[in-house]
Amino acid sequence: MEYFHIIIGNIPIYFFTNSRTDKVHLCHKINTMESISVFDMLSIGIGPSSSHTLGPWRAANLWIKKLQQRELFTGVASVKVNLYGSLSLTGKGHATDIAVVMGLMGTDPVTYDIENIQPEIEALKKNNTLKLNNEKPIDFNFKEQIIFNRKFLDFHPNGITFEATLRNGKKTRDTYYSIGGGFVVQKERARAKRQKEKFNSFPYKVSKATELLEHCTAEGLSISELVLKNELSLRAPERIDAKLSAIWDVMLDSMYVGCHTEGILPGGLNVRRRAFETHEKLKGDIPYSNAVEWIKAIRGTEVKFRQILKWVSCFALAVNEVNASLGRVVTAPTNGSAGVIPAVLMYYLVIENHDGNFEDIKKFYNDKLHPDKINFNDQKIYKNIFHKGKWAGVFQFTEPGSQAFCVRAKPTSLIDLAAITSIFRPGPLSAKVDKS
Repeated sequence: MEYFHIIIGNIPIYFFTNSRTDKVHLCHKINTMESISVFDMLSIGIGPSSSHTLGPWRAANLWIKKLQQRELFTGVASVKVNLYGSLSLTGKGHATDIAVVMGLMGTDPVTYDIENIQPEIEALKKNNTLKLNNEKPIDFNFKEQIIFNRKFLDFHPNGITFEATLRNGKKTRDTYYSIGGGFVVQKERARAKRQKEKFNSFPYKVSKATELLEHCTAEGLSISELVLKNELSLRAPERIDAKLSAIWDVMLDSMYVGCHTEGILPGGLNVRRRAFETHEKLKGDIPYSNAVEWIKAIRGTEVKFRQILKWVSCFALAVNEVNASLGRVVTAPTNGSAGVIPAVLMYYLVIENHDGNFEDIKKFYNDKLHPDKINFNDQKIYKNIFHKGKWAGVFQFTEPGSQAFCVRAKPTSLIDLAAITSIFRPGPLSAKVDKS
């Protein structure tokens, strides 16, 4: 299943393709604007996928709460889970079944000790017992009570239905949809009204990019300053700083763990971890024992110009490998791109500004990453990198096929790159969009 879109009268129309049937489906479109916090876009969670791992985990958490609210929880005798569409077709590789069980156990993907995941799953498989919400033991067969359906539900391709059989013989079921980035919704959109109210309370309401730029120009604010003012309408500044600090701590830890873990990634494809070997070649001789000391050690190591990209790629790759191994990462805004922001921030701290700290990271978002201050039209980058296919770790351009396609297309702008990533997908390629 792959997504693509076309533009009609300035309106993007989104589709997804079912690679098994070659059918093209129109995605459900939510027409009303709702609030999205920075902490929705940057959220702490579990890999390898925000839509196929983190979302189903949260969906199970939500279902347990719903059973409790309806006073049905204590009467549950057994549960069954049906995965649909993409969650079914790629669920094994994304540990969707494991995520569902961890959610049913009542564990929190933000705080749960990831080292305990595998032992918990092995114990469940051995004993055929699931402790619902960590308080109610019920019989549960891991292989038989999680059902992988190839059918796609109409509302969204990532559907998951939880069904409980009560002691009185009655059944209750609820369906959730993991729509990406860790977001989970139901068809009836119970939280929509509250999210719309939050949006209407923002001092600067933004529903499209042109409105964002208009607000920034009128108020003399950078994008990040305007976003902060909206965020302050939701929570106190101390709370914002605390949440940002927690996010950075996870980002730093995921880079540190990834750079210091060797071996084979889980999943059965025998993929060797690469961040460890790259880090071994780049690091100096300064000793360290934790992530904070690691930053100081890299700062004290001579970094030659040709090593800068290797360091940045190493940081990003480290996070991606932690993500691929059911590790804790920051969804930013999806798990597939979780390594990008940590790598850029780490570059700033260890190469750009050796005196940098948390306050500098916040300022860095305001100043260094302002879109108006980045030259997106530097043709030397396009000609020397994208036209020649000479890169490593560029998100969405890592496969040899996409590199070759990029060399053929010879992009000269960000719009060209966006078009290439939209076209070089199994769905559009099977429809021969690249030939037209």
